Amino acid sequence: MRIFTVNRGKGFTLIEVIVVLVLLGIMGAALGTAIVTAINGFFFTRDSAIKSQKAQLALARISRELLDMTSIDSDPASNPLTYTTSYGQFQIEKAGSQITLKKGTDTAQPLIDDVSTNYGSDSFLVFTKSDNTTWAYTAGDISALYAVKVVIKLNGYAGVQTLNFETTVNPRNNTLSNAPKLY
Repeated sequence: MRIFTVNRGKGFTLIEVIVVLVLLGIMGAALGTAIVTAINGFFFTRDSAIKSQKAQLALARISRELLDMTSIDSDPASNPLTYTTSYGQFQIEKAGSQITLKKGTDTAQPLIDDVSTNYGSDSFLVFTKSDNTTWAYTAGDISALYAVKVVIKLNGYAGVQTLNFETTVNPRNNTLSNAPKLY
């Protein structure tokens, strides 16, 4: 008669298998978190680059418009801002989450969208005199207007933050030197 004996030197115990599965689970969770973080970083960077390009285009267009204005036809505190250049009368308006530009009675053209509605009491256009005080509106007269600061705040990726873009325009058609002061 033959007796079979069990060889205990080969194979894995149940505890060894469980330990390996737990370690693989921890490594898988860490790898998954790293992949999600990398993908979110990619989308954040892509979204920020697109919004930055849109903001630069809008700021360049607004700067060009305000650089050549000959008069302001409405109080800068009002929305829309109505002004005149050698090409006619224009309006820049921030309405909701969009900034638009309109010539005369034409249809308003959007300059940029996804603008933050969280400006508080601040305007996206700030008018100043050469001594850095607020410029007082006088119908048609921009002789004392030194600079217009344009501030565009865009909603960031997934609404997490606000992206701020700004420029300063020194209008040409006034009695002041249009070069910014160097301090």
